Amino acid sequence: MPLLLGAGHDIKRPASVLLVSDTFTGADSTGLDVHVPDFNLYGNSWVELDGTWEIFGNQLRETAGTLRECYINVTRSDVVVQATLATPGGADPGIVGRITDNDNYYLLVANSITNALLLWKQVATVFTQLDTFSYTFQANDVIKFRLKGNDLRGYINDIQRVSAIDSAVPNANNHGFFSHAGNFSAVRWDNLTIRTA
Repeated sequence: MPLLLGAGHDIKRPASVLLVSDTFTGADSTGLDVHVPDFNLYGNSWVELDGTWEIFGNQLRETAGTLRECYINVTRSDVVVQATLATPGGADPGIVGRITDNDNYYLLVANSITNALLLWKQVATVFTQLDTFSYTFQANDVIKFRLKGNDLRGYINDIQRVSAIDSAVPNANNHGFFSHAGNFSAVRWDNLTIRTA
């Protein structure tokens, strides 16, 4: 027999599960691929797909630029990835979701060159912009990327600013960061969490 709830009672959704947390604490110049996150439910290592990702000042930076990505496999494609953009750097860093390789992923860009939050997809090397929101980024803004099914949402300081419905990128369990143009080596990320969506 189904459980019947009286007036004033709500059915609570299951709490999200923490998959990874990382404060990027470690010695300067430690490569991300040998760095161990603070908490890692499944124990997978960081992968530097492209570029030079390293710990610096107990934060994460990338020093090569031009379409560089890193990721960690959390065994889930539906996730909420959140991180503090400690230093915007006059660049266009971002969070990547469901990254299969260099040519296929979703991307939430915090662009402090053009002052905009941008939601992109890349499919077979072709980038397509899905949504944008004008914003001047400040130090320690919290950027969040929620991917659940074909529902994609981007947040700044817990306020939703961009969204799209899209299913063109194949499901993948890899999520992480993106580095590209501008003063990219000045960008710093901190306080990453990846949770189930």
